[in-house]
Amino acid sequence: MFLIKKLSSKNLYIYFLFIAYLFSIIYVKETIFIFYNSTDSPDFIRYFKFLEFNVDVVKSTSSEQGFLFYDLHSLYFYLRNFDLTQEDFFVYLSKSIQELNSLLFMVGSVGLYKLLRLFKYSSIQILTTLIIVNFVPISIAQRIVFKPEILIFALFPWLIISYELFFKSKKLIYLICSIPILIVMILQKGSSFAMISIFLTLFYLKRTIFSLKLYRNSVFVLVIVMIVLPLYLTFEENSKLNNLGLFNLQSGAVSEAKYDNKGSWKLMYKTKPEELFFYPYKNEHSYSGINITLLDSFGDYFDIYWNNDSSYFSKDTLNIVTFKKSSMARVPLIDLNKNQITFFTQEDENNYYLRNLTSLFVAIFFYFNFFIYYKKADRFKKKFFLLPLLGYLILMVHVIFGIPQNNFDPLVGDTLKPFYYSFFLIITISFLISELSRTKLRSVLLLVLIIPTFLYIYGFPKNYSEESRSVLDQVNSYSTFCRISYKVYNFDNNSEIMCHEKPLKIRNYEVYKAYSSFNSVPNFHVMNFLNFIFIIFSLFVLSVVKIRI
Repeated sequence: MFLIKKLSSKNLYIYFLFIAYLFSIIYVKETIFIFYNSTDSPDFIRYFKFLEFNVDVVKSTSSEQGFLFYDLHSLYFYLRNFDLTQEDFFVYLSKSIQELNSLLFMVGSVGLYKLLRLFKYSSIQILTTLIIVNFVPISIAQRIVFKPEILIFALFPWLIISYELFFKSKKLIYLICSIPILIVMILQKGSSFAMISIFLTLFYLKRTIFSLKLYRNSVFVLVIVMIVLPLYLTFEENSKLNNLGLFNLQSGAVSEAKYDNKGSWKLMYKTKPEELFFYPYKNEHSYSGINITLLDSFGDYFDIYWNNDSSYFSKDTLNIVTFKKSSMARVPLIDLNKNQITFFTQEDENNYYLRNLTSLFVAIFFYFNFFIYYKKADRFKKKFFLLPLLGYLILMVHVIFGIPQNNFDPLVGDTLKPFYYSFFLIITISFLISELSRTKLRSVLLLVLIIPTFLYIYGFPKNYSEESRSVLDQVNSYSTFCRISYKVYNFDNNSEIMCHEKPLKIRNYEVYKAYSSFNSVPNFHVMNFLNFIFIIFSLFVLSVVKIRI
């Protein structure tokens, strides 16, 4: 009887976690839409040219990147069939970008589920991980910007799964499934080419060659042809469309002389811990890759995501902890009505950048545990705890040696963003959370402690100004969950009325006169389309595999 009760309790908690995961997906998607306009994201105009190119608004992309990510967005925007006008074009485009990015994130999340299952983690561990990863800052950054790192994350767990299943079963079908996934990942952009290629070379190439030796030479040759031929054809298609090849990196040095620099070796190891804690903000740490990594992995050091001036994440933040000058020592003042605690200090200025410091402490906690669990992990898991270090070192080689081109501003250091290897970082975070949540109690503690911490980093809770309420009400009127959202986020009572009638123009959104071109079917690119079809087939094959734990 005790055993039955114990099992029932465990199953009930698993059901709770599953429902919580579904809710968290919707909550995060709606929060991103309301508080962040993806058309204000970094380099948006540069990548928007791909969408314009696909509907013949512009004749050139001025980029070297692969097309599949942008083809998917073009097609999704067209199929959503929004009622576009020049006034609300960018509202719907932001909504479209975030919706597809969220779908790609879910593809990656299912891949994470299968991957963690493959390495014998329990349902409680995996569901806890998926919920927390949904709130992880770097995964939020992937979903709010218009950059292909979210596509690489969506495919990366499946790439690992295909190789691991091939090694375990020796069935060639799993290796074949990896081919379209690999082609898209390495041809999407130069950084992903370097990172994925080096990752596979270090951890999978030798085992793959050894496993293929079990087959006839003709099979080995066939696999090589199946990789090289579509790889070449896709490369040629992308190069022809762009008038640039993948390795013709359009670095900042092409347009701005300040990026035509190499970094020093000191960037790799130099750090000043005292400056980390006393000056945890933008442009103070360009001398240190370590400092930037710690401040940007779980924060927004460069002020381009939730700290972006145009983002409503950064506005109207309610400071739970405040500081006031006092000539005498006083005990902290707790105000339950305002949900604030006030500390009294003797300093004239008390800007402690608490949210930046919070993200720093979170980063220190995670990176420290990456090292601890690398030491603890068995030889098959160790590589997953090394991924952030691998991404960091690849960026350092790029910056220090200028390979393939100089692309470093020594006054800012923005080439050192952890975002460029965010798909590595999420995998490592996932394995760490799974290790930390081995019991139900530890799972609950992690959820209760980590998620509110992340929300605090993003700028919650809030005390809305009238101006912010007005704009957010208007944005919310375009939300799928408009009638629910205005209650969840404590908007004006008039918000429910606005759900029935959208405003003519939202403040802060630009007018786009070529909007009608996006009612046309986007251009068709044969090899990228075929890669997409083969990826769907591969994911289907990999997803139906029953993994026993």
